[in-house]
Amino acid sequence: MRQETLAIVGVTARALAQAARRAPDYAGARIVALDWFADRDMIEAADIAEAVPTRRSGGFAERPLLGALGRLAPEGSLLVAGSGFESRLPLLARLGARYRLAGNAPAVLARVKDPRQFFAGVARLGIPHPEIADAVPLGARETWLVKRIGGAGGGHVRPARRSGPVPRGCYAQRRVEGRPVSLAFLADGRRAEPVGFTRQWPSPAPGRPFRYGGAALPAELAPELAARMEEWAARLAREFRLVGLNSADFLVEGESASLLEVNPRPGATLDLLDRARPGLFEAHVGACFGRAQAPHAVAGPARASCILYADRGALAIGREDWPAHAADRPHRGSTIPAGGPICTVFGEGPDAPAARASAERRAAEMMRELAEQIPLRL
Repeated sequence: MRQETLAIVGVTARALAQAARRAPDYAGARIVALDWFADRDMIEAADIAEAVPTRRSGGFAERPLLGALGRLAPEGSLLVAGSGFESRLPLLARLGARYRLAGNAPAVLARVKDPRQFFAGVARLGIPHPEIADAVPLGARETWLVKRIGGAGGGHVRPARRSGPVPRGCYAQRRVEGRPVSLAFLADGRRAEPVGFTRQWPSPAPGRPFRYGGAALPAELAPELAARMEEWAARLAREFRLVGLNSADFLVEGESASLLEVNPRPGATLDLLDRARPGLFEAHVGACFGRAQAPHAVAGPARASCILYADRGALAIGREDWPAHAADRPHRGSTIPAGGPICTVFGEGPDAPAARASAERRAAEMMRELAEQIPLRL
């Protein structure tokens, strides 16, 4: 049991805050959580929770974030970094100078999120991956995608509209076939231990065909392919000096897999992984400081989570009661913008497809209930 301040910061910090609250090693910690939403679940999990404004161009607004941390977390506190820093490396460096950073260092993020540096390293490691380029080849736009450097969540991925150079801050990647599978692993800069494979899927929206939709655990893979992907994760951990809980996103087709990217931080599947391997929060922090050891898996049903979006228009939240299978619950009286995430919905079942069906069925039921409210026209 640790008597200290534990600061958790990310675009959405709810899952990390809940995992920290479940962690016996941090039972005495004062949890400070800062993210973009400060939803009801995060407020319940943390001792202090606040929403921090964002920049119009994306990422945290620096002065409000530093000011909030200065008020709430003494210098030298442990700071667990979630998503939202891939494009804000100078800000992460400032945080690392003031706090004990549990997460990958800015220099690591710079290599992993720079497409040229990253895929050059991946090629040296012998890991299959789609071709990348600064320009879409002439007459080949149907077979290429355009991605924002440092983007997350799939919403930034677009089919190429034209041949030629891509916009500044983006890169082109050749399309490959396959189903999305992510491997979560713990790394300590030298080695990696696999945590679990999840099957992921998109929730397409106008102009955002690859928007993140959800994930199910476990993903079924041929043993030989799973072992090969775990070995690739170990090579990635050594090459890029990764620490903590990371994930590698692949497209799997038959007995082969192609690496799309590495997410150098805990991601959207933390809810599923921490239930399957209790103690993952402590393991993440331990791996950040040189002790990579995955918690033992526990028996249980397959689990899935999906994101419920306000795709029918902006929504004023009027309900107070939310089912137990919902998380990231917005406050009554808040407004969800058109296309924005309303909440996360969980499902369970005897296998991953059944768990996904359970989550999506529950999400559809919740959407029907919410549709009884009058959508806002914004």
